Amino acid sequence: MVKTSSPQGEHERLPNPTLAVTDGRITVKFHPWSIEAIVASEQAAH
Repeated sequence: MVKTSSPQGEHERLPNPTLAVTDGRITVKFHPWSIEAIVASEQAAH
């Protein structure tokens, strides 16, 4: 099964489109941003 979503936390600065692929036991999620980009975005906001 393939599922798309765009969850967003209250103070998140980057959009969070997500693609999830599952076989019913294991789910793999793909996000468009690297950890480095997310951290940089959060640090720029402070």
